[in-house]
Amino acid sequence: MARPSYGPEAKKRTKRLLEVLLMYAADELGECNESALDALRPQVQIRWQTENRLVVRTKVRFLAALTGLESGQNSLNGEQIKEALKRFEDFLEILEDNRASRGGSETWHFTLKLWYSRWDKEANLRKFDTEWESRRPEKSKLGDKGTRGTRGTRGNCYLVSPIYLVYLVSSLFLSQLATTMPQYPRSTKSKTVNDQSPDKFGWVEF
Repeated sequence: MARPSYGPEAKKRTKRLLEVLLMYAADELGECNESALDALRPQVQIRWQTENRLVVRTKVRFLAALTGLESGQNSLNGEQIKEALKRFEDFLEILEDNRASRGGSETWHFTLKLWYSRWDKEANLRKFDTEWESRRPEKSKLGDKGTRGTRGTRGNCYLVSPIYLVYLVSSLFLSQLATTMPQYPRSTKSKTVNDQSPDKFGWVEF
């Protein structure tokens, strides 16, 4: 089983699903295919239990279709939808799974517990950002910097940034070059033009 991801891309996908659900529940989806939206309404059933508790009953493929309705927005696939739902539940702790049995059924029945009122979408999305970053493991934050190296997932190996690798090789090359170049003594005698005489090739040194 793959390890859970808490990096920027996982955050972006999870936030996208939350935003779409809030807009769908408030009937505020932007420019989209109205006929496609109408076709999805029976498949994505919602009801507000309270001002900040949204109950959803649907299937993953319909949530994926819902994220692709808005023009100019990237849609999520089935695996990304499942990942986002898991992060709602085990990371942000805003999802209550209402299914009697989690296995053998494509239907998802859950309750989203919002931080603020259903009408304040922007406040909920801002809170999503702060909650995500405050709960995010330090190892995940270090992985974003992409500087010297981050620990890999196997053994004790490290993943080195390509930029840092080029810098390291260049530094070693210049250091080696400096130690191998011959050093020529600089003449201390001051010469004038009249003092110069042609060398054996007929050139005058200045």
